[in-house]
Amino acid sequence: MLRLSGFLRPSRQATRLPGLVHPTRNVSGIPYADLTIGVPKELANLERRVAQTPESVGKLTKAGFNVLVEKGAGKLASFSDAAYVAVRHIPAPSLASTARSIPAIFSSRTR
Repeated sequence: MLRLSGFLRPSRQATRLPGLVHPTRNVSGIPYADLTIGVPKELANLERRVAQTPESVGKLTKAGFNVLVEKGAGKLASFSDAAYVAVRHIPAPSLASTARSIPAIFSSRTR
């Protein structure tokens, strides 16, 4: 059995070392409310999947993200636009015009 030295033990030991920050404390970054996630309509032939379901979009919006779902994105996966509207996403007729300003685009397939 491999034993780890005191230096390599899990986080309880590591948080006692000087200069290290506990992973759940003093975390800085961009607030979720300032981040936008785009979900485009899939363009690949015969692609029926969608990157985000209405349920997952609901979880993202509940966490505070702004989610743009392109009109008809879930149609081939049997998700209506009304299902996405019900989870309070931001409707987007087309993501092509705003894609450059969206930091994260979720897609099932790129080609």
